[in-house]
Amino acid sequence: MSRIILTGFIGLIVISQTLVASTRVPTPRLLEVGANSPITLPQNSGVHRRRRVRGDFGRRRHRGIKHEYKESGLSVGHGGRRFGKHMKHGRPLHAGAAFGRGMGGFGKHFGKGTARVGKRIVKH
Repeated sequence: MSRIILTGFIGLIVISQTLVASTRVPTPRLLEVGANSPITLPQNSGVHRRRRVRGDFGRRRHRGIKHEYKESGLSVGHGGRRFGKHMKHGRPLHAGAAFGRGMGGFGKHFGKGTARVGKRIVKH
């Protein structure tokens, strides 16, 4: 019984390898780049396309003082949580690094909030 199963398994492997080797993989056509490309804009069209990057999605939101102070506390919380997880798994160096990153985020956001307070006081 085991010989039949083994023979069938080897047969399936051989058949699958021959099928994979014989199939053609369609390659996508590359887009044309250059003066004759349908994608390019005319030189004097006046249209400028701005390239979007990863952190570009909501960059004009949450610009207030309260948000910065809130983010500072969240950064400390994230660092403390990661600190505890690393200590639980016996990695004290990773724990210290994670906690330090959280404190760095705390300083960054707290400083931004304080700067905005100062700007608002001087402004009015």
